[in-house]
Amino acid sequence: MSLFSQLNHRSDEVSLVFDIASGTVGGAIVKFSKGQPAHILYTCRELILFKTKPTAQSMLSEITKRLAEVARRLSTEGIKHVNTLGQVGSNINHIYYLFSSPWVVSHTKVITVRKDDEFRVTKREINQLVHAEEEEYVASLTLVKDDSRVNSNSKIIEHAQIAMKVNGYETSRPYGKMARTVSIPFFMSIIDEPALDTIEHTVAKYFNFRKGSSHSFSLALYTALRDIFSSDDDFLAVDVNGELTDIMLIKNGILTETSSFPLGINSIIRHVANALKSTPEVAESLIQIYMNNKAEPTAEKKIATILAGIHDEWVDNFERAFTDLNPDVVMPKKLFLIVNNNLSNFFGGFLKNERFKHIVIPGDTFGVTLLDAPKMNTYCTISTDTSPDSFLMLQSIALNSLIHKHQV
Repeated sequence: MSLFSQLNHRSDEVSLVFDIASGTVGGAIVKFSKGQPAHILYTCRELILFKTKPTAQSMLSEITKRLAEVARRLSTEGIKHVNTLGQVGSNINHIYYLFSSPWVVSHTKVITVRKDDEFRVTKREINQLVHAEEEEYVASLTLVKDDSRVNSNSKIIEHAQIAMKVNGYETSRPYGKMARTVSIPFFMSIIDEPALDTIEHTVAKYFNFRKGSSHSFSLALYTALRDIFSSDDDFLAVDVNGELTDIMLIKNGILTETSSFPLGINSIIRHVANALKSTPEVAESLIQIYMNNKAEPTAEKKIATILAGIHDEWVDNFERAFTDLNPDVVMPKKLFLIVNNNLSNFFGGFLKNERFKHIVIPGDTFGVTLLDAPKMNTYCTISTDTSPDSFLMLQSIALNSLIHKHQV
């Protein structure tokens, strides 16, 4: 099975890509061509600074409003811009939705089959094992009683079998081989179906599509990093978005664990806003000034004191997240960081904390690589007068790979 095998395999298409996170909605018109990098023709983004911690319903309501604005801009300014570039902007082939937490919950597991006698690996048996794992995980969600957007009524939007191993050796052609052990690294994502329906209905008001392809940002990020940094087999990927921080652990080239905690950019901005008795917009501006070393001495000292507290809280949460990932695994030093705001240096500094030495190979702080536009230019090009957007670039790289490179 290929990753995201439900995608329509076209040799050349112009499609919409929507990035839906907890504090932002982005949109792009992208040209996908076989044998070529993804080419972004137009981008736009709407940020959300919640004044208080949002509930699931208030977040969906606000995200839907911002999504409508992004879709409107794509259907007017975006199509107009694309047409000036000589592309057939009105002929949109497909819509792709990429969801971050809390809209999706992802589940990873390595399914292992061991037998004393050799057996033939069959697609039917592997699919039965995967299906059983899906059913078991979805059934476990009936235990969710909190204000979660994901529950037992949710919909599976993707599942992937990544780099199967037969007798300990990775193979892209496992079926028909004789084996005593088979390992199946398995990844799946689920989403609240009513929320997905609301999102698709919102976009359908501006584009003549009732349905699109829905995917998790986690799998897209893993796919893009695998293409860009193919020599790195062991690393962490950290996505800091509006309300949450998501963490992925990749070992031996396989996405093995995912975790998250509810402390993202908006949480930090609200913390500063409350301490200064200001609005979130003013607080964000003051943090930016402080990070650029342009704050006046009195303000600099005050902001530094405020941020020290939230720094410790974020580091505590990040450290605890490793217990959720795998308490017995020492973490790789290599870490890729992506932040949907201009505070990447702020979080990069968090990750240099000396406290992480006991969980990092080889007993050092993380080596942080910021995932910004210049690092992706080889794999994703951008049209003239189009704003670079790191998240949409990563997602376009992943989609281009999934559309054209992993066909069966």
